[in-house]
Amino acid sequence: MTRRPVERECGQAELVAAYALDALPAEQRPVIESHVAECPACQAELETLRSTVRSFVDWPTDVLHPPA
Repeated sequence: MTRRPVERECGQAELVAAYALDALPAEQRPVIESHVAECPACQAELETLRSTVRSFVDWPTDVLHPPA
């Protein structure tokens, strides 16, 4: 796995990932949405993650909501 260039990294990447997976608590959503609107690195990360999450739809099981 290749590391991203430092200039593309942001301290909010973990929250952006949770947001993309719709796993962020409701009270944190406006904060990360505001941050993403201002952060080019997080905008790019969110677009990449959304593409990945959309690809899960084609998987045979629901990887985002597996059976208990």
